[in-house]
Amino acid sequence: MADLLLKDVEKAYGEVKVLKHIDLDIKTGELIVFVGPRGAGNRRCCG
Repeated sequence: MADLLLKDVEKAYGEVKVLKHIDLDIKTGELIVFVGPRGAGNRRCCG
């Protein structure tokens, strides 16, 4: 397994920024859960 490091990630749909300056550092063996309402973009962080 490998670590996962994301730095300053952004996602936009046209002019609408839905993710801004996301930093994420997941070490081997860690479990991360994104919690939020339906349609809030939880899966967009990983997809």
